[in-house]
Amino acid sequence: MSEPFSSCSPAPACSSERECLTVTDARQAAAMIHPEFSPLMDALTGREASVGALARELDWPLDTAHYRVKKLLRLGLLRVVREEKRAGRPVKVYRAVADAFFLPYSSFTHATLEEKFQRHELQVARSLVRSYVRLLHDTFPQPGTLGPYLFRDEAGHLQEDLAAAPGKLLDLAAAFPTTTEYLRSLTLTDAEARHLRDVLDALAAEFPRRRAGQPLTHMLRLWLVPAREEDWQ
Repeated sequence: MSEPFSSCSPAPACSSERECLTVTDARQAAAMIHPEFSPLMDALTGREASVGALARELDWPLDTAHYRVKKLLRLGLLRVVREEKRAGRPVKVYRAVADAFFLPYSSFTHATLEEKFQRHELQVARSLVRSYVRLLHDTFPQPGTLGPYLFRDEAGHLQEDLAAAPGKLLDLAAAFPTTTEYLRSLTLTDAEARHLRDVLDALAAEFPRRRAGQPLTHMLRLWLVPAREEDWQ
């Protein structure tokens, strides 16, 4: 399962129970988003493959692929579509029990759902940080020209900012003209939050997604979410 939220092309409508399945069993839902099993569901939703083919595609040991396929089979998420004859035992070919799945959040425990989003956001954060660190090194390759500067402000609070030298804080807009980063705590009414969401959506819409075959040059990640103090402690 790739992204928790997506604004990609419209999903095709379900036309039969076989093609679209609503997952209400908590064990099935947890398995479908678990990192050990979700690659199999991705590979077998709307597609067919043997255990050997899956092991090669996912770069897994054959025993690992076999165990995980059997697990999903017992949970009722996979089915055997046919057996291909060969010398010795026939080869079983598997497919997901539906060509599309709807996983209501009510099917997950709170902890399971939180883990799902944390795993995804950790992957995104790692990629963003990797790109940012590369930018720092590429922009300031000379030793001693960039680093965090720790100091206390006039109110006595410890601060940290990027600096080019001791006491010389960096002008981020000038140093990185195509990069920005925001984390802001806001106090907004519902109407103000909706307006800000609409402004951000409209601004992002001016710059279409990267098309297939185009090089990746920039990554944009935005979150605007109602928050509580305990969420950030």
